[in-house]
Amino acid sequence: MIIKEFHYLSFSYLECAWGDLLPSVFKIWNKGTHSVLQNQSFCEMYKIEQLTGGSHFEKIIFFKIKTGGCMMLSNYADGMESMTHIISKQLKINILNFRISSNRNKFPVNSLSCISSGEMQRTVYALKDNKWVFYSCGKPLWFENPEYYTNRLIKDRINECIISKYCNKLGLDILDSAFWATSDGVVIERINW
Repeated sequence: MIIKEFHYLSFSYLECAWGDLLPSVFKIWNKGTHSVLQNQSFCEMYKIEQLTGGSHFEKIIFFKIKTGGCMMLSNYADGMESMTHIISKQLKINILNFRISSNRNKFPVNSLSCISSGEMQRTVYALKDNKWVFYSCGKPLWFENPEYYTNRLIKDRINECIISKYCNKLGLDILDSAFWATSDGVVIERINW
């Protein structure tokens, strides 16, 4: 998968071990309403855009990464951020949520947020509704460059390029398709209400 193929992409970096994550995830989702598929490929799952709204069944993939930690992506446009709060609280871990929009998007949003033990610690975003809006709350994280947030153009304060730089500092080479090439992901998919 190449990020530039998407108009909009939400993903989360979970600062935890793979072995700690899965038991917690399995406790959250009811086995009667969800199916669990192992050894799944992220690239096969995400050939379409993430969807807005909540009228479709959720589908989430978790996969471990070489540099440590895990990634989470869902088929919801918000990346199922509410679920990252639950996981963070249960495991007492940090989770970084990212949203990237292409310039082709009519209403782009680029953001990062940090949740620690279920509590929001940091939020930064630039989005366009009728006009561009920038928001920042919480203490900057070690990998951030607050100089970016002083750019005259709001859309240049946090964008795909800046988020990619932040991810690189975290050891997440999100622009490299090999980063996303996993065949050992775990997919949790709702099968009924």
